[in-house]
Order: sequence, then structure tokens, then C-alpha cells
Amino acid sequence: MVLSHMNDLIFLMITSLFCIACISVFAYLSISSQQRTIDRLTDKLMARNYKEYAVMQPKQEEKPKRPEKERISYWDDAVGEEDELQ
Repeated sequence: MVLSHMNDLIFLMITSLFCIACISVFAYLSISSQQRTIDRLTDKLMARNYKEYAVMQPKQEEKPKRPEKERISYWDDAVGEEDELQ
């Protein structure tokens, strides 16, 4: 009888520790994401103008342009012409 209660207590302790660990990881990820956003906004606010802000930021790689597909017939989907269709 006592052994059964001990097993129940151990199980409850393990599950509660697992839940606390999951909540801690989620809190860490959300707080670090918010801190990155705050840092970006602070940098933007502290810059005297946009040129100074752009110089402070690391250069981002441009996405490579995909090759244009030739339209074989009139009914083919237009690639890159979405703005013209609207």
C-alpha cells in the first residue's frame, strides 16, 4: 500500500518537473524573440537617419532570382506578371 503511494508521488513529481521544463523553454524562446525585436527597434530609434540605420545593419543576402519560364501557349500561367494581371 505504501509502495503504491510512493510510486504515485514519484510519477506526479516527474510529470510536474516535465511541465515546468516545457514552460521554461517556451518562456525562454518567447522572451528572447521579444528581446531581439526590442533591440532592432532601439537601433532604429537611436539612428539619426535611415542611412545611418542601414549602415549599422548586417547586409542580407538577396534571394536568387529563379529563371523565367517560357509561356508555351496563351493559357499558361504568367510567371512574375502578377502585378500586371490585377
